[in-house]
This record gives sequence, structure tokens and C-alpha cells, in this order.
Amino acid sequence: MLLAKVAAPMPELRWPAQFPLDGLGDSARLHLLVPDGYLVEGRLAADLLRAGGGLGWLRPEPYELGPADLRRLAAASEPAGTVVIQRPCADAAGLGGPSPSLAASEVVLSPCAGDRGLGVGAETAAAAAGHLDCPLDGDVIERLVAVTGGRPGVIDSVLRAACLRGGGGLGECVMRASGLAELVASVTVSLLRDADPSRLQALALAARLGYAHEDLSALRPALREPDKEPWWEPLTGGWYRMLPFWSTALCALRPARSPGFRRRLALLAGELVGAHAVREAVELSRRADDPGLLAELLAETDVEDEPAVTTDGDATGRDAAGGDAAVGGAAGGDAAGGGARRGEWEAWGRARAALVMGRLGEALQHGRRARDLASGREPAARGRNALRLIRRTMRARSARKRMVLLLQAVEATTWPHPATAPPQAANASSAISGPAGKPPGHAIPGRAAAPEPGGPRAASRPVAGQQGGRAEVEAWLLGTFRVRVGGRAVVEWSGKLGRSVLMYLLLSHPKPIRRDVVLDAIWPGVPENAARNRLNATVHALRADLRKVCPGRQVVVYERETYALAPDLSIWLDIEEFTEGCATAARLRPEDGDGHEAAIARHEAARALYSGDLLEDAPYLDWVVPERERLSAAHVDLLNGLAALYLEAGAHAKCVDTCRQVLARDSCREQTHRLLMRCHARQNQPHKALAQYETCRRELDAVLGMTPSPETHALYESVRRHLTV
Repeated sequence: MLLAKVAAPMPELRWPAQFPLDGLGDSARLHLLVPDGYLVEGRLAADLLRAGGGLGWLRPEPYELGPADLRRLAAASEPAGTVVIQRPCADAAGLGGPSPSLAASEVVLSPCAGDRGLGVGAETAAAAAGHLDCPLDGDVIERLVAVTGGRPGVIDSVLRAACLRGGGGLGECVMRASGLAELVASVTVSLLRDADPSRLQALALAARLGYAHEDLSALRPALREPDKEPWWEPLTGGWYRMLPFWSTALCALRPARSPGFRRRLALLAGELVGAHAVREAVELSRRADDPGLLAELLAETDVEDEPAVTTDGDATGRDAAGGDAAVGGAAGGDAAGGGARRGEWEAWGRARAALVMGRLGEALQHGRRARDLASGREPAARGRNALRLIRRTMRARSARKRMVLLLQAVEATTWPHPATAPPQAANASSAISGPAGKPPGHAIPGRAAAPEPGGPRAASRPVAGQQGGRAEVEAWLLGTFRVRVGGRAVVEWSGKLGRSVLMYLLLSHPKPIRRDVVLDAIWPGVPENAARNRLNATVHALRADLRKVCPGRQVVVYERETYALAPDLSIWLDIEEFTEGCATAARLRPEDGDGHEAAIARHEAARALYSGDLLEDAPYLDWVVPERERLSAAHVDLLNGLAALYLEAGAHAKCVDTCRQVLARDSCREQTHRLLMRCHARQNQPHKALAQYETCRRELDAVLGMTPSPETHALYESVRRHLTV
């Protein structure tokens, strides 16, 4: 098992170089921030080998990030002039920090959020496919780039599998997929449709271990056709590494906890112990959620009974004297100014690590803790979405649906680090430092930093009575309902009726609502006296629920036969922010002098606020329907405007995806059909533009009994005659 962690990827030159390495020389340390799926490790290995001196590649576990463990791994690898340290977790605070000096030069790879400018286009992917003689046609490759977000690592894995399998089934999966998660799930289910139980069990175990080799008999069924499957990356020494995204999807498999599965798990753990990989056997039993085997291993070995660290940038207490000890110091200093923010980030790191291994219950616990620590509108909205995805994953019955939701949940919990990195490193995708322990000297040219998604936003408009930049009451009504009072989330409710009354008042804010209107909305058809008694009891319970998080503060008031939220409270509502964002985006167009980039940014900021339909966890409340439809229509209009901006800016892939989102909600929207037709035509794909016209014609006829408008038909004729559109 130790050899798997030091086995280098096989060099390959199908893809262009991703990082300039001219500044990497003796006594230099290069730190590269690489999001999951964007790094082509074989290309980086080839570039480093060209420099000469040999190459070592280390993949330490989270508990092996101390200098002593890193030196142990380096000693097990081939002597090399350059050593790559592929960290399992991100830590911006450690960027450019002390180095254990494993070789003359070192390259540190750390995962991060965003794309870091590493995405590729259809032309680059087509060139790579040509090197492989891949049978996928141009349309499929273009779609593959779109659904993967241009991740060359994922694209390469699909191209390799398609090349060896003939491409037919995988091509269909690519064309049907609407996003990365759906693509990975569809391909996985397609390739394993006829797999026998032993193979599924072996793959589930390999996904949790991360590696496989023919010498590990328990995993041999997982390696029947490793060259034809996208989840395997060949390494030196006959080892195979399971690639990100694919390993998470395979962790969603639920092989029956039969005696056969338990025997296979015990066999693999025994083989690891026999190969002196005791810690790996303990972690495997924990990740496979087998407490019985875990207890046996702990009783028979000297491994301490503590879970492996699953948070980014956190290490065990072993070897704390060096290496990541510097990170701890940075964290301690950060705690004084932003401890809550770091605690929230670390909790999401633990949730993500649990999701990657398919441990949903553990992920949900960490996610709830992160939600309670959340501060600010955007982190809270993202947290709510992540928790919703985790809960949906737990309820999913089919393997494919579970894979899709699990991958989406992993992406939703991939948050950028709170800015604790040194300024030189934080503002660059890659940085070179001098000898060990010295700060970075300069950023590598030619690699601009990509903005971190979910980063700090501009301060919202001031609110009267607001303390410390936060409103006293914060409510999220788009998507799943959530409310915070005095900075604390309300999680315990006496009943659904109290939540419904609060939802009604929030939707009506700032207008007071007469008592009889509330009665008709919440208790329609109930006699007035009985409804009044129920309202009084419900409001009393609601106030008690709110006092639990904010004692001594009256939130719901009654005056002159009306109910309202206390007028002296500062209140923030996501629906107000979304409506204002839509109005600003529609009011300020590129021709006003701001430019396309600013206009697109305004539209994207407003879109980010729409995390779901209004009160989607209360679908049967009649009084919600009109406002839900209004906001949904505003969201569709916003997306349509964004698609038009993407088209004007030449961002064709984004335009296509956004148009499809619009048509998924309103299939008869001719304006969007025309946008798609123009987008395809401007990409020299008139056949797709004409096919889109036929789709528009069919939808209008089937749904409305109408034919396309003269404007749409005129566009169709222009495309058919190859005129400029």
C-alpha cells in the first residue's frame, strides 16, 4: 500500500501544458492550486520529467502531512530531483510555509474551489481525442466539454474509456447529461449495469481505499477491465488510482451487507495489515462503516482510536513540530479575528470529506454545525442548499439518483478557504518560493488568479437598527425556508402552523396584515371563533419558539386588529434582495457604459440568490402560489437576459446551458428558442439551429396549438439560407 502512495502517473502529452515551470529550479518550491477534475497528472509528470533528475510523486493521507511521514514516503519512492506532494486537502495558510526539503525542488498540489483558469475548450478536447483516435464525434466532444465545465481530467477519463469501448453508449450518456454529476452517474450506471455483486463490492471498497492492485485479491474483481473504465488512472508498478468524482459516485453504491461483503472487507483489511498498512486498514473499516471490524483492528494493533482528520488543512497531533504545525499557528492567529468563519469552513470541510466517502449521516451532522456557525447571506444560502442536497441523497432510492445528488452535495460543500494565506500566494494560482521556510518570491507569469466562488460580496444596503452589518431577522424563503433571529438559527418549531404564520408575515412585510386575512389564509373554512382560538395558540407558540434563540425580543406584534413583524426590527429577506437584483440587472444594460462583463456579473449575482422556488418545502399552501409564480417568472426572465448577454459576449456554451434552463421551465418561450438558434448558427452549426426550430414548432403545437411567430420563422429562413444572424 505504501508503494501506491508513491507511484507516479504515467506521462502523456495529449493535453497542452497547464503550468509554466520555467521558474522551478534547485531549492525552489512550487505550490499549485488545482480544483478536482482540472489537473491532467500525466501531463504534469511529463513536463517535470523533461527537466531531468527523476520524479517522485507522494500522495499522503491527511494524517501523513507531518515532515516525518513525508520523509518516510519520499524514502519509499525512487530517488528524484523533483518531488510532487499531492495534498489530500486544501490549506491556504500553509502556502509557501516550511518544507521538509524532500528533494532539490518540490511541487505541492492542493485542491481548491473554482476553476483557476484550467478549463479547456472544445478545440483542445477534440485535439486530445484525435491523439487517442477516439470515436466520439465533434458534437459529443463539444457537449462533453460543456457538461464537465471544461475539466480536462474528467474529459480525458471519458475519452479514454470511449476509445477502448467504441464510444456508442458513452456518447449517448454525454448527450443526455445536463451537468457533470449527471454525466458521471449515467456513465457509471451504464458501465456497471450487468456487473455481478462481487464486482460491485470490490469497486465500493476500492473507492474507499483509493487504490487497487492485482496483488490485493479482494480487489481483483474491480480490475477486470481497468483500461476500459474511466475511473482508473494507471500508475507505475501496476497500481491503479481511483480518480475524483468517479470514486465519489462509486461510494454511492450500496452493496448488500451480506456475509460475502463482510468477508471481502475483512480479507482486504487483512491483506493491508499483512503489508504493514495498518493505519490504512483501520481507515478503510471506518470508511466502510463497519464498527465490528474497526474494533477488532484497534484491539489488535497500536493505532490510536481517533478518527482520521477529515477537515481541510487540519492534521493530527503527530509530528506537530514541523510541516503543518505552521498551519496551526496560522489558524490560531486567525481565530482571534475570524474564528467563527474558520470554524464554519472547517465544518464544511469535514462534511465534504464524509460525503466523498459516502458517509451521509456524518456529513449531515457537520453540515448542521456549519449552518449554525454561518454568517452572512451568501454562506447561509449556500449552506442551506448543501444540507438540502445531503438530505435528498439520503432519501434517494435508485443508485443513479443517489450518485447525482451525492456529487452535487460534494460540489455544494466545496467552499473556498477563509482568506488566511499570505497575500503573495492568495492572489495567485501558483507561486514559487525559495529555499524551505522562505516566503514566496513571485507568482508564475501567465496564470492569473480566478476569483473564489462564494467569496465576500459587496456590503448590502444599510438597514436601520442593524448591528455589526447583520439584520436582526434574516429569512430565506427561496428554496427551503430558514430564519435567523439575532444571528442564531431557529431550528426547533412547536408545529407547522407557527412556521406558516411566520412565512405569511414575512411575505407580507412590511405591510401589517389584518387578523381576519390571516385566519382566511391559514384556516380557510374553519368557523371564526375556532380559527381565532387556533391563531392565538399558534402565535403564542411561535413567540416561544423565537424567544429560545433571542430572549427578550418581541418579533411578532399585534396592534389594532393586525399582525406584523416588530417595526423596530431590521429585517433582511432573500426575496427582496433577489427582486432588487433582477430590477438592477434589467435597468442597467451594457449600452449604458458598464460593458458586458459588468452586466453579466449583475445577472449572475441575482441568479445566485435564487436557490429554489418560493417555499418549496411548503408546496401545498395556496396563498404562496401567486408570489411563487411571480418570482419564478422573474427568474426565467433573468436567465433569458443572461443568455442574451452570454451570446453577445461570445460565451456560447454558457448561452446554450442557460437557454436550456429557461426552456426546462417554459418550453414555449419563443424568444429563448431564437437565442438558441442564433447561438448554434454563430458556432457554424446550422443543423442544430434548424433542429431547434423544429423543437420550438413541436412544443408550440403540442402545448398551445400555435405555430411559430413570423420573427421566429424569418430567423429559420435566414439560417437555412446561411445568412448572418
